Amino acid sequence: MLDLKSASLPASDRTTVLRDPSGRLWIFLAHLEDLTPEDLRRRLPTWTDGFSGER
Repeated sequence: MLDLKSASLPASDRTTVLRDPSGRLWIFLAHLEDLTPEDLRRRLPTWTDGFSGER
């Protein structure tokens, strides 16, 4: 059984974490596009809307 989790980050990167059947952890990173500082400032509030700040 494979355990797979993916996330898109505001800095235009995608991260995927995979645990294979033998228990090894694999982390894959992909850079999708280059952003200007203004693009990043515009995207960050949208990305953090789902966070409550509680742990």
